[in-house]
Amino acid sequence: MEIAEQMRDEELTSLDQYKRGLEPAPVLYRPEGFKITADNDDPMMFVASEESEDRIGDTIVAAGWDLGNFKKNPVFLYMHDQAFPPLGMWRKVGVEGKQLLASPQWDEVDDFASLIKGKYARGFMRAVSVGFRPMEFEEIPLKEPRQTPFGKISTGLLFKRQELVEISAVPVPAHPRAL
Repeated sequence: MEIAEQMRDEELTSLDQYKRGLEPAPVLYRPEGFKITADNDDPMMFVASEESEDRIGDTIVAAGWDLGNFKKNPVFLYMHDQAFPPLGMWRKVGVEGKQLLASPQWDEVDDFASLIKGKYARGFMRAVSVGFRPMEFEEIPLKEPRQTPFGKISTGLLFKRQELVEISAVPVPAHPRAL
């Protein structure tokens, strides 16, 4: 079994366990967002998620985002690493149309956060990634098997309702609209 199929099988197994009430909802990661041009009020704005098919064949419905708990603790992580101090926090997060938009507030006293902010400001990094817990989803067959960096897959997931857990800075996104 190829790595992509094994990873998908593990994800589907944990999602099935959740559906049957045997396990809590797993946290899934989808590196799909990208930096967009913003106005003077928001010098950095990111599309953290977009309602379109990603490279894995999954789609996250924008209207399905539950942001309640996230807004109580809107941490801005680096590479989904919860053991590493945050880069800052997300001061604005919300759904507009088919996109989840987020604007960061950097911890500019922190040297590492300032270093990463500079990478974004100079265009060397442009992507972010969402970590979320699926609450309602379904498996959907792809029209054609899809080649991923880990091999071919034949099914995608449609996430209809999901809880945002965190948004991270990442150097390599997986969504085709990520720049």
